[in-house]
Amino acid sequence: MMSKLSVVKVIQRYMGLPEEVLTDDAHLIDNLGADSLTLTEIMTTLESEYKIQGVSVESLSEVLTIGDIKKFIAKHTGDA
Repeated sequence: MMSKLSVVKVIQRYMGLPEEVLTDDAHLIDNLGADSLTLTEIMTTLESEYKIQGVSVESLSEVLTIGDIKKFIAKHTGDA
């Protein structure tokens, strides 16, 4: 499915968290402690990695969990 740099690896790079806490249902802010700058950096990296363009700020506000990020990528790349 996602053969490029994985969502988990990108989040690890920016947040320094162990892989075992980076589950699909982990809430980026409430569970993992991400702030808006970190979320923006993660999403910008993933958009670049997966060549996603033209994403609105409103659609990014719906990305709350790691699972949401994976669904977002699948939706915008046709990799569902």
